[in-house]
Amino acid sequence: MSQRNVEIFIGKLATDRDLRDAFGESPKETLDTYRAEGHDLGTVEAAALAEIDVRSAERFASTLDSRICKLSPTENRRSK
Repeated sequence: MSQRNVEIFIGKLATDRDLRDAFGESPKETLDTYRAEGHDLGTVEAAALAEIDVRSAERFASTLDSRICKLSPTENRRSK
C-alpha cells in the first residue's frame, strides 16, 4: 500500500499549491503530517519523498491545466 500513497502524495504535490508551499518550507514535517493523517508510508519512502526538489514540482505544476489543481483558500475567494 505504500507505493499507492507515494503516488497520491506526488499527485497532491503537483496539484496543491498549499501543500507545495508547506513542503518547500519543511519537507519532513509535511510528510510527518501526511503520515499522521493515516497514509501508509514507510521510512524509506518518506526519506525519498523528502528529497524531491520543490522547484521541479513547481515547474511541473505550472504545466498542468488549472481545472485539475486544488484552489487555495485565497484563490478560491478570488474566483467567486
